[in-house]
Amino acid sequence: AVADALCWHGASPALAARWSHLPAWGQMLVRALIYRIVTDETASGPAGWTPARIAAYRPVAELAVAYAGHDAD
Repeated sequence: AVADALCWHGASPALAARWSHLPAWGQMLVRALIYRIVTDETASGPAGWTPARIAAYRPVAELAVAYAGHDAD
């Protein structure tokens, strides 16, 4: 729900911080985002990857990677 809220419903990154005290939060967020990306790809195929869709996922992916403790570069 957090990944969807961040990508598609204008939620602030502060929403993700609410659960950052959980030991596996970074991994949970990464996995939720992977699930959402895969289901999105399955539903819309490669043609669905418009600049707007990529722009919606990119900052959330960077945030998830940061919470997982890895550099996004």
